Amino acid sequence: MGTFDRENPAVEKNLKSTQQIVGPPPATNVLLSWLSCLFCCPLGLVAVVKANNADRQMMLGDMEEARAKGQEAKMWAIAALITGGIIIVLSTAFMIWFFGFFIPAVAH
Repeated sequence: MGTFDRENPAVEKNLKSTQQIVGPPPATNVLLSWLSCLFCCPLGLVAVVKANNADRQMMLGDMEEARAKGQEAKMWAIAALITGGIIIVLSTAFMIWFFGFFIPAVAH
């Protein structure tokens, strides 16, 4: 066993929390996640949860896990933005068709 037991989870966690941070902190994409909620709420909320997990991992000192969670948050946020954009375009096209062509045709 000895004084340095790397197999012990408590020791491993302590090693992670005392590591020096080199370079810029990983991007957690919190702002992008919250903005994506405006376009597609269900996917945006998943992005917010992933971004909060990235923040939590960064505070614990686990930069690799924070970077991975931040990338997941970015992926979900982009999916929400794309989905929301498609929904907006389709809704606008439907409204133009409905009020521009369908309603006048029924009125005559």
